[in-house]
Amino acid sequence: MNSEKKRQDIVRVAMDLFTQFGFEKVSVEDICKKLNISKPTLYKYVSKKELLLSYYYQQEALDCLPKLYDFLDQDRPEAALTSLFWTLHRIALEMGPELYGAYRGYTLFDPDYLSCFQNPQVRLIEECLEKLQEKRFISSLIHPHKLATILMDINEGLCLSWASAKGDFDLASTFQDYAESLLGLKQSI
Repeated sequence: MNSEKKRQDIVRVAMDLFTQFGFEKVSVEDICKKLNISKPTLYKYVSKKELLLSYYYQQEALDCLPKLYDFLDQDRPEAALTSLFWTLHRIALEMGPELYGAYRGYTLFDPDYLSCFQNPQVRLIEECLEKLQEKRFISSLIHPHKLATILMDINEGLCLSWASAKGDFDLASTFQDYAESLLGLKQSI
């Protein structure tokens, strides 16, 4: 079994345990026992428990990129943009407020991880926004890279607020309101 497949198996089992019992209540020993592996074996694939959340989020978010680039190839930048943020919100909702909050709490202490992870998403958003500006679908004249970065920052802030509020508001519609206002949408995405 290759190492990426093994890491994915470890992440899947860990996420099942975290969802069932809570992040803080699941130990590395619990994960190892469920997988029937030793701690050194687990640490060969994942250096610490918090990274399991990061690997899960990152893989889920990156898996959608080929489909989104297909939308761009079909000259459907609005579909690519909408689908990206829908995917990010879906992942947060699937994780739930506790796990998403733990994930973001960890990544806030590692800005290199976050910027490295977000670069492919920011590039995609930037390409979408360039096309939307060319089509005059949005009225904002702010440079697409700056807009893309702002949209990611808004999304991350709202997701953190959502997690802090224990999921007490509609994340997707709140984000859409902010995005529409920032972009100056001429029609709904």
